[in-house]
Amino acid sequence: MLLGAAAVDHGAPLQIRYATAAFRAPPAALAAIVLAALSVFAVEALVAYATTGANLLVDPADVRITPAALLVVFGAASFASLPFVFVPLAVLLQNAAFGRAFATSMHAFALNVGPLLLFGAFSLGLIGVGLMAFGVGLIAVFPILACATYAAWKDIYGAGALSRS
Repeated sequence: MLLGAAAVDHGAPLQIRYATAAFRAPPAALAAIVLAALSVFAVEALVAYATTGANLLVDPADVRITPAALLVVFGAASFASLPFVFVPLAVLLQNAAFGRAFATSMHAFALNVGPLLLFGAFSLGLIGVGLMAFGVGLIAVFPILACATYAAWKDIYGAGALSRS
């Protein structure tokens, strides 16, 4: 979705190939994206365990994870993801090396803590709305969030952030 947003921003038509384009990225880029996602999952798992005693590694559908607990877990994950939110863009659009992708993303977060916290709260709200529609609303929510993330990246890093889209 991020690559599709970048392509549309450059006037290219949105094509289905963008759905799998990230999988053609170099292994180091994929490793950076996966490590960022695993870091966020670690926060989810720790918060779920601390608040409910549920172990997401053993049983992700544990009955102790009530809707209220799920909101707490998603909230923690939303805010824990903010320092890593630009890792995929750094590796996919700038060909940033593994470590550089994390440094770039954390630098952007450090420069924009307030706006990104607001973005995290807004994102969590949209995800909540999408989940209230039995998950079907996420079909609209995730592309909106991908476009918003790309727009934030472009706003923070400007034209220099778009060297490989």
